Amino acid sequence: MYFWENSPERANAYGIELKEARKKLKDPMVIGAVIHLGRCFNLLEAQCLSVLKANYESMKSVYALLKLPLPTNETAYTGDSDKLFRKLDCAVIQYMHCELLKQNEKPFDTVRAAFWEGDSLYPDAGFKEKNHIQLCVINPNSIKGYFRPLIKDEGYASV
Repeated sequence: MYFWENSPERANAYGIELKEARKKLKDPMVIGAVIHLGRCFNLLEAQCLSVLKANYESMKSVYALLKLPLPTNETAYTGDSDKLFRKLDCAVIQYMHCELLKQNEKPFDTVRAAFWEGDSLYPDAGFKEKNHIQLCVINPNSIKGYFRPLIKDEGYASV
């Protein structure tokens, strides 16, 4: 299950994008959750990035031995440069978890990563329209509760 960290607006926009691109979502909606990250594979940390790269290299070798093509990350629709369908990234993380289990090591509860997507905010910007931090919850026990995000009451000052 995927969550956008502190960004219900981006999560809702993604749901709408999927509805339009894949025609599989009827009524996209956003729910909030209280999540305990637990053993988190945090791809904002250098160590985790190194581990993921090593697992990619290992997986690539296995696929080559089996003469299988590697999965690829793909765009959602023609003309889009964002690789929203991250089949390769997902396969590498799943491979890593299989390797952990083979070594009798504890798998991760969650995966956390930043994504830079969309058009640049302005010319030569390092920021994109759809930047976000996403959480993938692998262990459902990491979700401690759900809630409906409240709509901001514009009649009051922000806190």
